[in-house]
Amino acid sequence: MKTLKLYCLIFLLVVPVHAIRAQKPIVINSETFFLGEKQYDGIVVTIPEVGFEQVKNSWIKILEKGTKSKVVEAANGEISIFGAFLKSISKKPMNVYSQIISQDSSTWLKTTVELKRDFYITETNSESEYNQLKSILHELAKTEYVDVVSNELSVEEKKQQDLESELRNLQSEKERLGKSIQDDEQNILVSNEALLILDSDLKLKNEELASHKTALNSAENDIVRASIEEKIEQIEKEKNKIVNSIEKENKNIVGYNSDIDDARIDIQTNIGQQNIKTGEVESQRSVVNKLTAKLATIEKY
Repeated sequence: MKTLKLYCLIFLLVVPVHAIRAQKPIVINSETFFLGEKQYDGIVVTIPEVGFEQVKNSWIKILEKGTKSKVVEAANGEISIFGAFLKSISKKPMNVYSQIISQDSSTWLKTTVELKRDFYITETNSESEYNQLKSILHELAKTEYVDVVSNELSVEEKKQQDLESELRNLQSEKERLGKSIQDDEQNILVSNEALLILDSDLKLKNEELASHKTALNSAENDIVRASIEEKIEQIEKEKNKIVNSIEKENKNIVGYNSDIDDARIDIQTNIGQQNIKTGEVESQRSVVNKLTAKLATIEKY
């Protein structure tokens, strides 16, 4: 019982609590904002959990696609391009002014599109183009948000696989220890059977030795005496060989029992480790399940 309590305490200390941030909405609003010293009407999209560089790189790819124009980067995350082709908005080239701002747990992308000189897309003057711009920004935000959570999910799934592999290794080790106990118990039975035979052989040798010693005492001449002494010497050698075999079998039995005791201790340790590892696996599965559900929700945005 004390051992169980100890493992429970270890479990509470070892198994981490992995906090999964709940999915946040992608927010797109019409806003008025400053780029440099000039004020613009445009759109601001809030992209949860995605970093500045990822948003910037993806946005630049969109702006430079299908045109030879290159974006111009300025201070404070400001990005502009002249002659961009956003074909879902218009087949004509347009100017795009934007700014990327990093927040604690999200990134803002502020954008305004100039269709022609001093004519910017707004919800009131260009509803169709405005909706297309919103769609472009929403798709960008969703793609990047999905990418971040997908990568996080991949990392956590790998952790789960590693933990499950470690648990399987512990289970295999327990099976191996159990098999070693069975083998040692079988070896003890074999040694005990061998000891029965050896004890019987030793008894016979002692009787044979006693008989020859009696005969030696009544030997009629030196020739007979020498023959009996030679036989006694041979019996002594055979007896010593049996005694050594008995000692070896007894030593083997002690070793087998010691190995069994060690294996049983190792099994108890293994069971405790399995309990801890099982808790880690279940905890990690919960993390993966939450991330999977989170990703599924984002993919429906």
